[in-house]
Amino acid sequence: MHSPKKDHQESAEPPTFKEQLDKEAVESRTRHDGENGEHSTVKAVVDKIASAIPASVPFIGGSHPDHKAEEHKPEPTIPPRRPEHDPQIEEFVRDQHRSNEPEIVSNSRT
Repeated sequence: MHSPKKDHQESAEPPTFKEQLDKEAVESRTRHDGENGEHSTVKAVVDKIASAIPASVPFIGGSHPDHKAEEHKPEPTIPPRRPEHDPQIEEFVRDQHRSNEPEIVSNSRT
C-alpha cells in the first residue's frame, strides 16, 4: 500500500519554524550583501533605527555615526561661560526663597 519513497519522506523531520526563519534570514542577508554600490532597503531601515535608537546598534548591527563623534570629543580647556542674564535669575530665586522663609517657619511650628 505504501511506497518506500513515502515512508522515507515521513521519517525525515521537517525543519522547525526557527530553522526556516534562520535559513530565510541568512539567504536574505546574502542577497542584500551582494548588492555592491547600492544602498539596500534593509540597510537603510537598519541605519534609520540605529539613528533613532542608539542602544539598538549592538543588536541589529547598524552604524550610528553620531556615536563615534561623541567618543572623540576633546575635553574643554576652560570652564563654560555663564549666560549674561544668570545673575538676575539667581537674585530672583534668592528673593523668592527669602520671601517664603517666614511662611515656612510659621507653618512648621503649628
